[in-house]
Amino acid sequence: MYDVIVVGGGPVGGYTACQLTDQGFEVSLFEEDDEVGKDVICTGVIGTEAFKQFNLPRTAILSRIKSIIFFC
Repeated sequence: MYDVIVVGGGPVGGYTACQLTDQGFEVSLFEEDDEVGKDVICTGVIGTEAFKQFNLPRTAILSRIKSIIFFC
């Protein structure tokens, strides 16, 4: 039995699974594709703090937004 099941092996799912594993949780990651990280389709909404924390290249920024509303 797992402590946590993460659905989706995209950037956030993979990061979350790694963080939980590092904290000692038993984690299972489910991804619909055969290869994790291949042809990732996501909103592309990444806060500027992620670029600083993970040393991401600024050339990856296609456009900027001032606000966003998520409906779940």
